Amino acid sequence: MRKARSAISAATVTWSPEKDASGATRAAFTGQKNRPDDFTMLHQHAARLTHRDARQRRRAVRKLFELDDPAALVHFQPLLDSDDGWTQAKATDAYRRWFGSQHEELGKQLVDDSRPEIRLLAAEILPRLGEASRPHLSCLTESPESDVKLQAYTGMVAISGDDLLIVLEQAAVDEHHSVRRLAALRAHALDEEKAKELLSKALKDGHHRVRGAALESIGLLSDVNSFRDSLLPLLNDRRPLLRAEAARILLPLDWERGDHAPLLDILRDPDGEMVRVVTNMLRERDWLAHSEVVEAVKGSQATTLLARLLRGDSSESATSLRTELLSDDSCERMLRLRLLEQLHGKRCTAGELGAAEQLTDSDDELLSQAANSLLEDVAARN
Repeated sequence: MRKARSAISAATVTWSPEKDASGATRAAFTGQKNRPDDFTMLHQHAARLTHRDARQRRRAVRKLFELDDPAALVHFQPLLDSDDGWTQAKATDAYRRWFGSQHEELGKQLVDDSRPEIRLLAAEILPRLGEASRPHLSCLTESPESDVKLQAYTGMVAISGDDLLIVLEQAAVDEHHSVRRLAALRAHALDEEKAKELLSKALKDGHHRVRGAALESIGLLSDVNSFRDSLLPLLNDRRPLLRAEAARILLPLDWERGDHAPLLDILRDPDGEMVRVVTNMLRERDWLAHSEVVEAVKGSQATTLLARLLRGDSSESATSLRTELLSDDSCERMLRLRLLEQLHGKRCTAGELGAAEQLTDSDDELLSQAANSLLEDVAARN
């Protein structure tokens, strides 16, 4: 036995051509004036929606979609209760396609439906009514299903004006992390003080997606200095992507202040995302002028970091460091191989060539081959 559903079928809005002797009533019902032939065709096809033959019913559905007349929506309302999956899906498609301000009553009837998928449909289309949808969307935010609740809050945010803060504050304390994430994502639209309050709490949220949304939102703000203390704990977050995003925001702030301590700590993190963040930040700054940073980079567990930073850098400081690393037998083999490879096709200094010549006699066959290959490349270009 089918479960009891809402009063959709019982409250179906009915209308027939006989009640419409003039075009005036028809225009009031549809919201627009239709040509008589289209009007007649619409009702001919609509009449077949309840035909005993399933092929006739499906043909009627297709014909109504071809007409593309919003007035057809009322005829699809009973089909939401159909046992045929295809028919019910087409009914929901019709709502998504044609629902507008002239169908407010049809939309209201979806809100109290017992089926989550129908209430989700309501939350999706009701914002088209603008301010008139507010009480209905508010009701849907109390739904037990997270997807319905999220869609309802999304609609509330879309129609919000000066009361955006109220909506986001309510969403920020919801039990579902997806709703709290929405609040964090949209918080950047608030004034600075309110945004800071909401986002600082979101950074401490127990769900990583909420913390990530807060970081994303902070990245859109023009001034992020006030978030520094709230961001520091995320440098130790168990999620590598969140650590990297926090570093991307924090490192430029601390560098401008002359505070390299957070960077020195971050350089102990070998995660690939963190390495990319550090590389991008340092390549835009004169990192070679700071000896403590250079030493920290050399001691980093991320073996690719130095090679990335030195790639394409022909400054005196860079060539000096490159020569030092190539000449240092304690330097990791993979780093030296990368440095030799990067010199192919480049103008090498005497120091770099001297280090390469020394490596041709290395007991490490790969290093010896790489050094010889570089020298052959240089000779071929000279």
